[in-house]
Amino acid sequence: MRLAALAPVQFTPRLWANFRLHTQGKTITADERCWTEMLKVHFRDGGTWFGILPAKYGIRKMVAPLINARRRAQLHT
Repeated sequence: MRLAALAPVQFTPRLWANFRLHTQGKTITADERCWTEMLKVHFRDGGTWFGILPAKYGIRKMVAPLINARRRAQLHT
């Protein structure tokens, strides 16, 4: 967000980043902490409760137990 405020965002066909899910990752072990941080940045930079991110958070909050159980099951197989 800070970089986008300083310079125009441009498309590049190269892959610059990637991620992976693992049993000790914050996405799996502390899903609520991830969303809290994302929403904090969203609101700090002018986002509102009517944006896509808060809507996704609400939906995610309802289905998170199912998603996390499925991820754990997939990672342990």
